Amino acid sequence: MRGPDSRLQLAKRRNQRKQALPAFVEGLRSVVGLGLDIESRLLSLEDSADYEQRLQG
Repeated sequence: MRGPDSRLQLAKRRNQRKQALPAFVEGLRSVVGLGLDIESRLLSLEDSADYEQRLQG
């Protein structure tokens, strides 16, 4: 049987996980957002380079 101390420890661990998950998800979102931002900038650079080549050629 588990004593009240182990229940308290489980509750503490559960609460720590609940607090850590949103921070992790937020960090993941910012990394993914940064990647998408970089990708869109590269695509716009490619588009502008293609446009300049069409103007010259």
